[in-house]
Amino acid sequence: MPVMTNQPLQKVIDELNTLIGEIETNPGTSSWTIRMALKAIADKAEKMNKETTQKQS
Repeated sequence: MPVMTNQPLQKVIDELNTLIGEIETNPGTSSWTIRMALKAIADKAEKMNKETTQKQS
């Protein structure tokens, strides 16, 4: 079971690292763009959490 728990977490971490890299490469990235990327990551994390919870039930 720990693999199932860590896999969604690792995906979120990877996406956040990608976003950080993009911000470092393009410091002029608008706050709106960053907000939308963070919202997409959060939405995906919630979806993965629900799917993982359903599989464990």
